[in-house]
Amino acid sequence: MRIDFQTDPSRYRHWRIEVEGALANLIMDVDEAAGLFEGYELKLNSYDLGVDIELHDAMQRLRFRAS
Repeated sequence: MRIDFQTDPSRYRHWRIEVEGALANLIMDVDEAAGLFEGYELKLNSYDLGVDIELHDAMQRLRFRAS
């Protein structure tokens, strides 16, 4: 299986971003049925590469967000 490291907030399954002015909240909300590999179930708020890919994308978007 090929892992795709490209994503965007509309495809996030484990994180929510809420932005209000200069304040941003990044909320972890793991979808237990959305493990990176089919058949792999995540435990509540556990972490796999899929969660990390989304976190990296969110951090980059927030880091380079226009002020």
